[in-house]
Amino acid sequence: ITNPRGLVLSSAATGIAVSVSALQTHLKMSATQLPNGDATALIEQATAWIEAQENVAFMTQSWLLTLDRWPAGDSVWWGGVRQGSINELYTSNGLLDVELPIWPLQSVDTINVYDEDGNATVVDVAENFDVDTTRTTGRMTLKRGKTWPIGMRANNAIEITFTAGF
Repeated sequence: ITNPRGLVLSSAATGIAVSVSALQTHLKMSATQLPNGDATALIEQATAWIEAQENVAFMTQSWLLTLDRWPAGDSVWWGGVRQGSINELYTSNGLLDVELPIWPLQSVDTINVYDEDGNATVVDVAENFDVDTTRTTGRMTLKRGKTWPIGMRANNAIEITFTAGF
């Protein structure tokens, strides 16, 4: 099951993940054999490639995740049903988590949902969601007793801004 989504880097990391001197030492090359500019370019290219392949952020970055709709669970429960296995009753409203695709997740900063006219409503993250930053792919789960905020716009009805990186 997939949910159409978009992912955009909002604020790139500043600096480089590995120092130029560390790369030169590792390769056993001097600054004349591997000039600082070339070493910096190699570090930036390698960092970009690894981050793209593994969906990881080596340094702190801000991201914007857009969703057309919230994830739908496969639960058959509806209002008024109060019996079943304990696992079914204690799921987060029968719906799935929203996984944030870049790790390690540091925080979910803002959530906006849009109505049909494109007007944004800001959602209080702490009041409505439990944010899990300990899993390799961070996630946010709707708190018990809460309902998914309504996004009505046909495309990109939900915008989630989050921060990831070591």
